[in-house]
Amino acid sequence: NTTATATSVTNIYGNLPFSYDHQTMTAEAGYRILPQTKVTLDDTFETTARTYANASFVTSNTVTAKVRSSIIDSVYGALSYSHQDRDAHTYNLNATWMLLGDTARDPAGFLTYFEASRVHDEVKGTLDVSPITNLTASLVVKFANDRYPDATYGLRNNHNLSVGPDVNWQVTPT
Repeated sequence: NTTATATSVTNIYGNLPFSYDHQTMTAEAGYRILPQTKVTLDDTFETTARTYANASFVTSNTVTAKVRSSIIDSVYGALSYSHQDRDAHTYNLNATWMLLGDTARDPAGFLTYFEASRVHDEVKGTLDVSPITNLTASLVVKFANDRYPDATYGLRNNHNLSVGPDVNWQVTPT
């Protein structure tokens, strides 16, 4: 005897017509406090509008202060601090599943983190060495701290430390 079982699928998903609009406005002011030392302050305001997303409108404002200076001949250093406030206006936790017609999926307080409100602080240091005109070596150290104030469960805070080298060699001079 052979038994066959048939099941029906009640939720068939398709692709929603996703729309994305991103705008950025930046203002920057710099001042040379010494012949080889420059201080820069900038403010960047961004808006992102999405359709069929948990947050249809997101704004962020980032303020950065940076100082860059010559340490000795052919060696430069930079230190910067940036602070960003990102606001996900009317974040709807279950919007994507609801639009797909699946009301049974409730992520119970988990957020889509690239769309969620966030406070981001970052400190970055770079050291650049250029022993000859067509060779530059850099060391970058960055610490970032992210806080998600609207998160109930899952990721609420995130700390990252990045350290990395970069070597650039220009084969032919310009």
